[in-house]
Amino acid sequence: MKITKIEVKKLSIPLPKPYKLSKLYGTLYNTEPVVVKVHTDEGIVGYGETDAMPLFTGESPETVFVVISEAIAPALIGRDPLNIAKVHEVMDGITKDMHLAKAALDMACYDILGKFAGLPVCEILGGKLRDELPIMGSIGGGSPEKNAQDALGMLDKGYKSIMVKVGGSNVELDIERTHAVREAVGAGYPLIADANQGWDVRRAIRYIKGIDSCKLELFEQPIAAWDVDGLVKIKEKTDMALSADESVMSLENAKILIKEKAVDVFSMKVS
Repeated sequence: MKITKIEVKKLSIPLPKPYKLSKLYGTLYNTEPVVVKVHTDEGIVGYGETDAMPLFTGESPETVFVVISEAIAPALIGRDPLNIAKVHEVMDGITKDMHLAKAALDMACYDILGKFAGLPVCEILGGKLRDELPIMGSIGGGSPEKNAQDALGMLDKGYKSIMVKVGGSNVELDIERTHAVREAVGAGYPLIADANQGWDVRRAIRYIKGIDSCKLELFEQPIAAWDVDGLVKIKEKTDMALSADESVMSLENAKILIKEKAVDVFSMKVS
């Protein structure tokens, strides 16, 4: 089997309502995925998708579009999409990093492989581990009162956990918001906070101490992605379980975080 054509489309999809993140990211009004369509000489077509955000991933929809269209796609024409290891070798030989651009094509090749084999991709990867996954709701910004109302709405819709986006300019307000959500959902319901790199070590520790009674499951990416030493300091000075998101963009990143015992959990995105 050979790849004959790769189509790349950049989309902009309005969100149902503005999604306020940390002070670093601001407020999102649209999601801008890049979708690839990989054609083969046997008529099988594979689809892949990625959703880049410059401050989050180091890639933008524009860079992903250009890198795939002008660099990677031409090099993959004539290649066997079933030989995914070789596909990655070719992509890595063209550009370092650009993980999200490569992820979209990786996904499309696995889609082709699954269709060719007549199997769900999960079976190819080792088998299905569960029949369903619990879905997490997310609360972005707003007042404590509005956050509490939103949390109750998510409970009614059946969400099994909630992430509260923090990392704003006012740490005390984010503490109040977290307490309001905890009071609304009650003790024992899984809550996670995510600062999206919005704070420094001092502010992150202040927040952790301020919400100690809320008993969060995790605190995700409290500080800048590059600041592994800072994550270690937070671990040393608090009992909060920390999650790395923006800090773990590669296998090399993961190895460093594990070696330094900087976090407890990785939050992984597939595209």
